[in-house]
Amino acid sequence: ESLQANKTALDKVFAKEKTKGFYSTEVMTDGKKGYLLDFTARCGIPPYQLYCGMLENLGEVIYEGAQGKIVQPKLSAKWGAVMIMDSEFAKDNTIALKIDKGIEDKVFIMNKCIVEGVTYSIPQYHMSEFGAVIGMGDTKEKAKEDCRNNAKGISALQLEMYPTCLDNADDSIKKCKEIGVII
Repeated sequence: ESLQANKTALDKVFAKEKTKGFYSTEVMTDGKKGYLLDFTARCGIPPYQLYCGMLENLGEVIYEGAQGKIVQPKLSAKWGAVMIMDSEFAKDNTIALKIDKGIEDKVFIMNKCIVEGVTYSIPQYHMSEFGAVIGMGDTKEKAKEDCRNNAKGISALQLEMYPTCLDNADDSIKKCKEIGVII
């Protein structure tokens, strides 16, 4: 309820101001009331990685949306999954990654830099999260499996990824549906 209350309040402001585009929020709740902590006019991290990987016409959706025209997204798959890449080393250090051939378009690195064929993430915000890997498929299970397989093709110093988060997402989806959040 608290998430929906914040969304409803923001929707009114966006309508009045004729705002178009992505937005992301962070809300803390005490179980009864939600407190908006952070609002940013950008895609959330995640799911922007899935938008980039799955929307074949993302540029058109954004451009036309900014003009007030709604364009139906063209999805390359029915389901998508995303797993965050994390490394304590990446908080304060440039981190080099080895990414297997064939999955480069499934790997999204923040503050990405490629030097002499090596992919790096350059630290900026003292955050251990520095990227994500995605998977896609015709079913939820195939998307999760594709994500897990793609994750196996990435290595970096102190790299942590949490494949169980993909299964935990099922519980989150169920809870969202129970409280009326449309998924």
